[in-house]
Amino acid sequence: MQELKEILGVENNYSKYSNFKTKILLKSQKDLEMFTDIRFTFKEISENSRRVEKIQFFIHPNTPQ
Repeated sequence: MQELKEILGVENNYSKYSNFKTKILLKSQKDLEMFTDIRFTFKEISENSRRVEKIQFFIHPNTPQ
């Protein structure tokens, strides 16, 4: 998670995962699907705790509906 936040330039923001998910992940997911030819889904991975430690992304073509 820390690496993803660093790549996105928000490493000092969104200390709570729920805020990061709402403001970054879900917003990006919606915008990509609306404005580009790709979309993504993701799987939250927790190891030994309830805390999300990793995210696995799946990139798909965005087919018109």
